[in-house]
Amino acid sequence: MRPAPARPFPQFPATPPSQSSCPFFSGFRLPPQGPLPTGPRLLVTLPPGLPIGPLSGRGGGRRSGWLTGGAGRRRRGGQGGRGERSGKQKVSSDPAGRRGRKMAELRALVAVKRVIDFAVKIRVKPDKTGVVTDGVKHSMNPFCEIAVEEAVRLKEKKLVKEIIAVSCGPAQCQETIRTALAMGADRGIHVEVPAAEANHLGPLQVARVLAKLAEKEKVDLVLLGKQGTFASQVTLEGDKIKVEREIDGGLETLRLKLPAVVTADLRLNEPRYATLPNIMKAKKKKIEVIKAGDLGVDLTSKLSVISVEDPPQRTAGVKVETTEDLVAKLKEIGRI
Repeated sequence: MRPAPARPFPQFPATPPSQSSCPFFSGFRLPPQGPLPTGPRLLVTLPPGLPIGPLSGRGGGRRSGWLTGGAGRRRRGGQGGRGERSGKQKVSSDPAGRRGRKMAELRALVAVKRVIDFAVKIRVKPDKTGVVTDGVKHSMNPFCEIAVEEAVRLKEKKLVKEIIAVSCGPAQCQETIRTALAMGADRGIHVEVPAAEANHLGPLQVARVLAKLAEKEKVDLVLLGKQGTFASQVTLEGDKIKVEREIDGGLETLRLKLPAVVTADLRLNEPRYATLPNIMKAKKKKIEVIKAGDLGVDLTSKLSVISVEDPPQRTAGVKVETTEDLVAKLKEIGRI
């Protein structure tokens, strides 16, 4: 049996075929069988019984436009049922997005403190004037890390526009500020204080510095480590902030008008680890160095340290045989 002679490629019609002449067409689209190779000439494989012909890879020609189902018209922005639907844009009706854009003008200031690393055993100086800091590893206060993390999360929610990290102390405090920048803060401010004066820097002097910086930078929210608020959840609501704090009887909910000062609790969040790319980016972020005198703050402390002592060592326990022995022992040591 001789094979049938090959037929030449037919010319494609300028108009699409009707449903009666080609039942495989539905909406002027041909379901191709197999992959469509790309290149200057595109080969379309039609269902069995239909001819195969070369098609321009651009797919926008007049003779082959009906094979592409109007794809060429959609790319050119022409009118068509599917082309019009593909040109529409979805518009979100979520009011939270509008609130986020409105609240994105807020600025947050976070105080970060350089302290002895929590994994290091603290040793008291022989002269009882303080603790040993020379050659000891320092890091950011863990509660300050929680405050930075909360500020970064508010920024990721488009509620805060800028985060400013602030630290008071010697030149080594810039390392702590860089850590905050690597976590997500935008810029830093270092209030330079000599190491000799930093050892006697009290909370009142630091509070005055932060108050001046908040006024200068026009911040709306000040986030600090664990002080008095013990915030376990922070939520921005318009021009107010809702804070949930843990108390002895359970949870207490407070609503404050901005600007406000909030201190972090251990359960507020879990701080993230700074990634290597963010650490490299933090080296290029700006840290402004100023003096306390530039803010008009006197750092002279009215408190003096008399002595620093090691905590008393815990004594070993005592086992008793009966309840009467327990009561007698408690009376002996003056517990009851």
